[in-house]
Amino acid sequence: MTVTPFTPIRIGPVEMASRLAMAPVKTALGEPDGLACSRHVAYYRRRAEGGAGLIIVEPLYVDPLGREHPRQLTAHHDGAIAGLRRIVEAIQDSGSLAFAHLNHAGRAANPMAIGGSPEAPSAVTCPTSGATPEEMSLARIGVLVEAYGNAAGRARAAGFDGI
Repeated sequence: MTVTPFTPIRIGPVEMASRLAMAPVKTALGEPDGLACSRHVAYYRRRAEGGAGLIIVEPLYVDPLGREHPRQLTAHHDGAIAGLRRIVEAIQDSGSLAFAHLNHAGRAANPMAIGGSPEAPSAVTCPTSGATPEEMSLARIGVLVEAYGNAAGRARAAGFDGI
């Protein structure tokens, strides 16, 4: 059998129609509250129509203190599920799989997007922003672990094929 970029491939329980995958790209198309909009739906629909077997949606923040930019999409609360579902349906309607990219930017969080200093497991300065994060407590790390789990549940409720 000849394998080409357009040969289907199985990843665990799902099958990609082609071996082409789109990595997550920060679009900055989101609303200031982190919700998806019609521009997102159109953007991802166009990419799926291009033949990618898998589209990994842009980073979805799991906690407001981990935002990378002011228009980043969220998976932080249940109100985001409907908009994420519209994105997922646009991708799947064109034959592609939709995977979620859950994110807390840590020291790379945007101070202007979060309204203060970023947080990270250690107070190591971010080379990009120059900001030194506040060191997270073990309790705060536990909160973020729970936030990732909750965001994964929302991604599942939105219909993502994987995370």
